[in-house]
Amino acid sequence: MSFVVTLPQKRNIQRRDAVHYLSPREIEFFKGFSNKARGYMWFMERLAVKKAIRLYFEKKRHVTIPWNTIEISQDNTSTPSYKILSGRHLKYERDTSISFSHVGNIAIGGIITKSIDGSLGVHVEKIRRFRQSFLKAFLTKEEVGEVKRYKKPENRNKTATMFWSIKEAYLKYRIPKVHPKEIKIVRLRKDMYEVYECISSKCVLKAQAKSWVPQKGFVASEVYIK
Repeated sequence: MSFVVTLPQKRNIQRRDAVHYLSPREIEFFKGFSNKARGYMWFMERLAVKKAIRLYFEKKRHVTIPWNTIEISQDNTSTPSYKILSGRHLKYERDTSISFSHVGNIAIGGIITKSIDGSLGVHVEKIRRFRQSFLKAFLTKEEVGEVKRYKKPENRNKTATMFWSIKEAYLKYRIPKVHPKEIKIVRLRKDMYEVYECISSKCVLKAQAKSWVPQKGFVASEVYIK
């Protein structure tokens, strides 16, 4: 079971918003942002993933978890996890994987059951024009060829952004990191892909991916890593 939600980014975070949506520890961390833009980004990413967590528990346990009892944390590799501060939910906390991302005016967050789907990585990118040197440096030869086969610039830009978004989502859970060019994306059907690692001429299937449009001008990706 998976949930990925999107939220339009809010530009005016009031004290009542923090108290309602953040745990006491998160509120203290949020107060430490001197850069308002970074604080908004941090807040909205957590709001998106908390919404996904609440949806998950409503479907799985038929309970509604208060926003400010969900606490999001990240370890020294930036891998996110969460804890529910009231009630007995440890079994579900341990068997779920969360991820979140932000760009421009949107934030996305998601959660899946690890024992069924593996680990989750999500990433959102604004569709943009990549320079040819960038494409050759970070995409495989086959991926560059797929980008070039589109005649319309908007289709080329969307396809290149989609490849980059999937690779970024996958790399969130790849420790140690590999070079993006060593990640090969193979299209299965519309918006569904396989993710391979190709190192020393050997390609190994590592994940399944889905690409979608959360808002016009953006591409988002979900990667399910076994």
